[in-house]
Amino acid sequence: MDGEDIGKISDIMLDVRGGRFAYAVLSEGGFLGMGTKLHAIPWSALTLDTAEKCFRVGLAML
Repeated sequence: MDGEDIGKISDIMLDVRGGRFAYAVLSEGGFLGMGTKLHAIPWSALTLDTAEKCFRVGLAML
């Protein structure tokens, strides 16, 4: 939440039966696709920052 860039949302996971986004897949680190770590972040843990055009998540989630 302090503005540090920890990665990019590389994919989303859908709850098809519930008709909602379930998780965002956050990719962090790596180079040219090697050594990248993936984290499933519950959609409810993300906060949209419209001013900065990004999502924010508390670091405790990782």
